[in-house]
Amino acid sequence: MSWREAADLIGCTRHAIAQLIEQGHLHQRQVNRAASLSRASVEAATHHYATQLDKAAQARASREQEHLERTTPPDDGEVWLDVTTAALVLGVTPNAVRQRINNERLPATRRGRRWWLRRVDVERASAAAAFHARADTSD
Repeated sequence: MSWREAADLIGCTRHAIAQLIEQGHLHQRQVNRAASLSRASVEAATHHYATQLDKAAQARASREQEHLERTTPPDDGEVWLDVTTAALVLGVTPNAVRQRINNERLPATRRGRRWWLRRVDVERASAAAAFHARADTSD
């Protein structure tokens, strides 16, 4: 069986056929013509290759799920805003929001590498800033 036929049967590339030969999953036959593979080894490698693909897909799905859990807002029924959105509501830069979080002037929750703020808290801070701005101009 040729490499191309083996790749079609297994459902992989010719490069993967070379790797399967190196790993010992495919056996080359000694014949007078060019590069022939044992049909039995190709059929056995088909199962092995499918198993490898399944494991890789499961690992990828697991990593994606972990990433979502680390980067999504808490799921407690509240409306959560990221730092950029909170900065837009407050009329400041994202760095100013992070400074307020670090100075504990604005409550936030960290999930992975992201900060999440309750919309209620951001709106309260925005209202307080508007009140102080109005009080400063009325003096």
